[in-house]
Order: sequence, then C-alpha cells, then structure tokens
Amino acid sequence: YSDECNSQCPLQQHHILGDFTVRAVCWTVGILAVILNSISVIKSSANIRHATIFRQALTHVIILLISSGDFLMGIYLIAIASADLLYGSGYCSRKYLWLTSLECAALGVVNTMASQVSLLAMTSLSVFRIHTVKSRSVYKASATTLQARVKLSSIFVVITLVSLGIALIPMISALEDRFVNGLYYKENPLFTAAITKELHINIFKVYYGRMKSSLLSWKHIRALTAEMFTSEYGGIQGNTIHFFGNEAVCVFKYFVTGDDPQRYFSLSILVLNLTCFVIIMWSYLLIMRFAKLGAKSSKARKDQLNLQIKMGLIILTDFCCWVPFITVCFLHYSEIIDATSWYTNFSIIVLPINSLINPLLYNSMFGKVAADVYEYLTKKGCPRNFSRDGPANNQGQVSMPMIPQNDEQKLPEANC
Repeated sequence: YSDECNSQCPLQQHHILGDFTVRAVCWTVGILAVILNSISVIKSSANIRHATIFRQALTHVIILLISSGDFLMGIYLIAIASADLLYGSGYCSRKYLWLTSLECAALGVVNTMASQVSLLAMTSLSVFRIHTVKSRSVYKASATTLQARVKLSSIFVVITLVSLGIALIPMISALEDRFVNGLYYKENPLFTAAITKELHINIFKVYYGRMKSSLLSWKHIRALTAEMFTSEYGGIQGNTIHFFGNEAVCVFKYFVTGDDPQRYFSLSILVLNLTCFVIIMWSYLLIMRFAKLGAKSSKARKDQLNLQIKMGLIILTDFCCWVPFITVCFLHYSEIIDATSWYTNFSIIVLPINSLINPLLYNSMFGKVAADVYEYLTKKGCPRNFSRDGPANNQGQVSMPMIPQNDEQKLPEANC
C-alpha cells in the first residue's frame, strides 16, 4: 500500500519493473522489436504495392499486421521501461497515482491490441496457407482488381478493429461494474490504498446503518461516499483503478479469481487465444505434411526443409510463449497456485519475446540460413563437394542428372 512503504517492502514494490534484469530485458527486447519490425513493416508495405497475385498480396498484408502488432509491443516495452526510469525507486509511494493514470490505461490498451493483432493475424495467415495448399485457383487470382483490393483492406480492417475492440471494452465507462477494481482516495485517512466494493460497503454499513449491498454500483458508491464528506473543503474524489491498473506493468488482467468481476471476459479471451494457437499449430502441421508429399526434386526437398524449420520454430515459439502462460492463468483461477507475483516476468519477458522472434521467422532469408546450418550439421564430415543427393557442381548445387529418372537408376551412396 502507498502509505506502508518502508525499507521492508519487497523490491518489486520499489520499482515498476522490479529488479535490474527485468529492466534490462525490457529495454533490449523493446528496442530490438521496434527496429526489426519497422524494417518488416516497410518491406511488407512495399511488397503489397508490387504484388500482382492475390496469394502474395494477402500474405504480405497479414505479415504487415503481425509486424505492426509486434512493433506496438516494442513501443509498449520502451514506454513501460521509461515509466520505470521516471518513477525510479520512489514508485511505491506513488503506486496508486500510476495505477489510476491515463498513461497506464493507454499502455494497457497498446499492449493488449499488440498481442491480439499479432495472434489473430498469425491465425489468419495459417488458415490462408492451408487454403492455398488445397485450392490451386488461389495461386492464379489477381491482386490488382477492385474486388481483391476490397478483400485485402477488409481483412486488415477487421483484424485491427477486433483487436482494438478487445483492448477498449474494459475501458468503457458504462461497463465499469464489470471491470473497475477499486477506487483510490488520495491523502484520505479513512480510505487508504485501493478500496474495493466490499470495503466501501463495510464502511457504509457503519456510517449509514443496514443497507442492501448487492444493489450498489460504482455510481452509487461514489454518491454515498460524497455524502460522507463536506463539500466545504472540496469534498472527496476517488480515482478509478481501471482494468489495466491491476499491476504496475499495466497489462490485460489475465490472472483472475472466482470473485473478480472481470473473470468471464478475461477467461473468454484466454480461451480465444488458446483456440488461435491450436489452429496455428494444426494448420502448420498440415502444411508441412502437404509440402513433404509434394517434394519431388532435390530443390523441392531443400525448400521443404526450409519450410519445416520455419514452421517448426513458429509453432515452438508460440507454444513456449502462450501455452504455459494460459496454463498458469487457469491454475491461478482455480486457486491451485497464486501466480500474482509472476505478472511482471510473463508480461515483460515471456509473452513479448515473440515480437523479437516473429520478424526473423517471417523473413525468407532466415529460413534459408537455418536450413543451411541444419544441413551442415547433419552432413558434417562429408567431402566439400559431396551431397546426400549426389555429387555437386562447381557452384555447390546438386547436378540434376544424378536424380533418378526410374526405378533402375540409383543415387550413389553417401558414406557420411
């Protein structure tokens, strides 16, 4: 509590971001995410303008969305790190001023929108790639027609608006009874720290006598509180501890319990995100299977290896970021564990790391480099001019005549 700050307070209460390691990670990931995703946004925008095939244009539009979301996450990390630097070790005494501020609310909206844009866009990209594998007509569709442009714009707008809607719903004043966590009354000896509805009602029962607590909304609570204090000295004003003000890092309230008014909304978004991950994983597994079945030549097998590595890393990073986090959220909701103290580490380190990895994974050059490294490691010890597919020419490429044309032709054995 803001009136109980002393040398015995935990380190996490003295700083917004806790210890030095978290602050260093926040700055590093934030800056790199902004730089890498800025490059990706510029490249994707240029690719959209030059794309003539609908398949290519839509892929670049979705990658633009993913990069934009990851760019916003980088902005959030830099902003929260800057707030930590501004408040310094004196954060504890100004804790509730920060949690009730518009700046904290804005960061929460940016963080939530960034996460949802990236996740929904990756899900859309996964579904679209499955569609292109199954439907050859998608490869030939033009991207220059008015209908194609409308489709591309609609996909961009829908994903953006849905993500923005998820981020803004908790801030709608008409829904404050579902999302407001409490009120903070600055420098008032009767109301100290964050006052929940239950604490307000207990005070009202003493002051007003018997009352029906179940009928009290935040609007009624403000009115009853105002009547307790004379307006001669300005009365009393409670600042709202909004949905994103549940923790110093100002993020979506994923860790909810059975008595939190926002539990249904938070759990619904968790289920949505888990569903998105399942779709992403299933789609890319199917893509890898179709690609493997369709790989006939040596070049096709090399391309398929590139695809397998990229898809595998995409699935792995999504899994490592989201599934453990969602599991912890449900364990916290079931009160099997208390994960409140893990908020900062998950919000600053675990979830945002994808913002740094995604621009690499969706870069075509990354897949080629990864495949070359994998091929080198699996063929270590072979002669420089030898490949598992046969002898190589002077340019290091497999000679096409060595590919068997019928069952009687055999590739030479590679003793490595």
